[in-house]
Amino acid sequence: MRKKKVFFYVQHLLGIGHSMRAALIAKEMTKSGLEVTLVNGGVPNALFDPGPANILQLPAALSADASFSRVIDETGTEVDEAWRNNRRKVILDAYEKIRPDLTLIESFPFGRWSFRSEISPLLERAKPVGPIFCSVRDILVPKKGIARNKKIVEIINSYFTGVLVHGDAEFIKLDSTFSHASKILEKIYYTGYVTAPAETVENTSNGEIVVSVGGGVTGFLLVSTALSLAQSSVGKNWRWRILMGPNFPRTYKESFLSAPHIKIEGLRHDFRALLAKATLSISQAGYNTVMDILVSGVRNVLVPFGRYGQTEQPLRAKVLADRKMSVIVDEKVLNTETLCAAIVRALTLEPPMISKLNVRGAINTARKIKDCLETP
Repeated sequence: MRKKKVFFYVQHLLGIGHSMRAALIAKEMTKSGLEVTLVNGGVPNALFDPGPANILQLPAALSADASFSRVIDETGTEVDEAWRNNRRKVILDAYEKIRPDLTLIESFPFGRWSFRSEISPLLERAKPVGPIFCSVRDILVPKKGIARNKKIVEIINSYFTGVLVHGDAEFIKLDSTFSHASKILEKIYYTGYVTAPAETVENTSNGEIVVSVGGGVTGFLLVSTALSLAQSSVGKNWRWRILMGPNFPRTYKESFLSAPHIKIEGLRHDFRALLAKATLSISQAGYNTVMDILVSGVRNVLVPFGRYGQTEQPLRAKVLADRKMSVIVDEKVLNTETLCAAIVRALTLEPPMISKLNVRGAINTARKIKDCLETP
């Protein structure tokens, strides 16, 4: 019997979280017997591993900065109409060649509006062929204005079979960040959080504080503050491991001299194992990092990225802090004193417990997609 085919469009612009989540979903879909083509529009990274899924790497696009002011290519050049036309052709040609049974689109229409010149034609092509699903994280950045929200609802109702929300409604609902959620309620399906399966790691504290900022695009302030604290007389009482991420310039990494109680490294494949053995985690509040923190059960301090009107991380951090699962330091008041105080406080809390949190998002997504394809 021919395997059912899934065309999975993913475009990340900043950081690596979206692509990591997509890779886990792609792995589970292939494991369930589906043939998956992951169409990656972002810059590839070393940790991106969708398993046996086919990868179609598009001409890569990324944000020029953390304010999402411009879309640029890998050379730093702002993309133009010719670039967009070429990418659209690559996508549509691939779609015709693969002839998928189902299309899965990350973020759009809740996000990725700067790519609608390629996504809209893809939707038109896919609509008469088979089901179309939207894949979104637990928390959105709310859109300003009623008109945009109405347009999102219109697109969902016109093209999409369902909206796969990679979160847990008992933790936070989509209507917390999308005011028109009630208008698409019958299409919303909470998959649970997408995270790698829990590893069996001996959870014995090694006295280490692990500082991480994902890919590192927005983490310079946190890392520099943590390093300053680590080098202070108070900070020398702890052992530190600073993970800078691939987006930190080499010269920046080399400008900090290591000390016996400080290790400076890049991203680690065994990140969750590091957390499970650590005394404390200090990080931002991105989706993937928070899931790793919760699954590993490490006490933590969150410094959510909230500049340029970004509300996703502050809200996620608040939900955790309200449940006494995290301690927050607002980025606006971040300094060595506030960070030190947060560390001391976090060490008095019980480790976070997630026994009631649905973290089977990748498995449930694959199951939902397969069930849809197998239902007459």
